[in-house]
Amino acid sequence: MRLPKGFLASGIRAGIRKKRPDLGLIVAPDGANAAAVFTKNRFQAAPVTLSKNALRKTGGKLKAVVVNAGCANAVTGKAGHDAAKRVRARAAELLQCSDEEIFVASTGVIGVVLPDQKLREALPPASRRVGSMRSHTPFSPRTSARKSRRRPSRSAASVAASSAWRRAPG
Repeated sequence: MRLPKGFLASGIRAGIRKKRPDLGLIVAPDGANAAAVFTKNRFQAAPVTLSKNALRKTGGKLKAVVVNAGCANAVTGKAGHDAAKRVRARAAELLQCSDEEIFVASTGVIGVVLPDQKLREALPPASRRVGSMRSHTPFSPRTSARKSRRRPSRSAASVAASSAWRRAPG
């Protein structure tokens, strides 16, 4: 996967989806400045509210993004919010940073609570793969745009997770 300088990523199968990779971990080892555009929908998913609040608390500082495909964790109430917080806390523990430096993003089925145990169990192997992918492949916007046009039906999370999974060692 081609990444901007200073970013590492991995993608693995956590078991939310039946066959394809469904967990992506994007890390800025030295931290990064972040900006985001969030939905104005009245029914914001737990990952949206957590990441929006984290961006506000850190003043735009970010260490990593945990992305999952297969479960949007939207319209799930307190249970979905707590599940997203547990995933974020586990990622922060592994990356040795504060919870607020981790953004979470989910796409998939609406109305189903995030199966956070599967993600929390998959985060250690995902973070080890990030550590083993220290070699940097330069980012090329032209190449990335061409790839995304080939598969318009796949979500960004799915593309990131499956691209990193195919190229990850081990």
